Amino acid sequence: MTAVSHCHRKGVIHRDVKPDNVLFDSWNSVRLADFGSAAVVAGAEAAAGVVGTPYYVAPEVLSGWEYGEKVDVWSCGVVLYIMLAGFPPFYGETAVEIFDAVLRANLRFPTRVFGSVSPAAKDLLRRMLCKDVYRRFSAEQVLSKFFTHSTHCFLLCSSEFPPVSFNSKHKINGFPLENKPFHLCLRLEHPFNIFLPKSVAGHPWMTGGGGT
Repeated sequence: MTAVSHCHRKGVIHRDVKPDNVLFDSWNSVRLADFGSAAVVAGAEAAAGVVGTPYYVAPEVLSGWEYGEKVDVWSCGVVLYIMLAGFPPFYGETAVEIFDAVLRANLRFPTRVFGSVSPAAKDLLRRMLCKDVYRRFSAEQVLSKFFTHSTHCFLLCSSEFPPVSFNSKHKINGFPLENKPFHLCLRLEHPFNIFLPKSVAGHPWMTGGGGT
C-alpha cells in the first residue's frame, strides 16, 4: 500500500494491481511492477477506459464511468482477500460471470475461512472493497487507519485465533482466466458479450478494433 499511495501522490493510477505485479527485491522489500496500463492524471482529473485483469478490476471500470485512484485500492483489497482466503471475493467460471460478480460486489466472509481472521482485517476489506467510491478508503487512509506508524505492521489476525490454513498457490493457480490479459478474456467471451455492460461489450477489444 505504501507503493500505491506514493503513486497516487504523484498522480499515477496503476490500474492493474495483482499478485503478478507485486515483487520482492534482493532486500525483501515489496516492489510494485508493470506500469504498462498506468494512467497519469493531474489534480481531480479522472481516468477512463476498460483496463485491468478479471477478479481485480474495480466495478466502476466495468461500468464505463470515469474513475480515479481508488480503483487501485479495490485491486489491493482483492489481493488481500485472496491472501487470507485462498480464493477471490467475486468469483466466476467465465469472464462474463466474473464481471457480473464484480459489478454486484456482494462481499462475503465465509465462516469456515474467515472465522480466524480478525475483525480489523475484515473491516479493512469492507472499506477497500466498497462499491461506493466515495465511501471506499484511499490508499493513504488504509495506511493511516490499519497500519501502525512505527512498523507499518498490519493487524491481520487476532492473537486469540489460529492462522488460516489453506494451499493458496494451488487454489490461485486454479482460477480461470487468472493470468490472461483483460482484452484476451473479453475475446474469449465474445459470443456472450450481450450480457456485458455496454461499455465493455462495445469496446474495440470486443469488436476487433485492438487495444494496448
